[in-house]
Amino acid sequence: MVNKRRIILPKVNKLFNYTYAYYKFGRYTKESFDYVHNVPVTADYSGNKVTGVTPNSLNAAVDLETKYGIYFNAVLNYISRTPSTMPAPIISMPILCWHPKSDSVSG
Repeated sequence: MVNKRRIILPKVNKLFNYTYAYYKFGRYTKESFDYVHNVPVTADYSGNKVTGVTPNSLNAAVDLETKYGIYFNAVLNYISRTPSTMPAPIISMPILCWHPKSDSVSG
């Protein structure tokens, strides 16, 4: 039997999730008009990764609360480089965020 008086961390919550999104355009073309040369222009994006959809996403968190009312919360978020089909080069780097927080609970 466990003595409840000796348990320092009565509340421990954990969270972990990962998402993999492999999306590509099937058949996608876009028509525009080149006013300089006075001709229609067709851009073919077929087979390209879908713009703005991050292929890898990871989230992890832990919540700890002591029997004395002190708690700690930490969250980790990661998203990988996001594809872009824009004509100008756009830099999209992987992002890693760490959000630790601690405080005490009154009551």
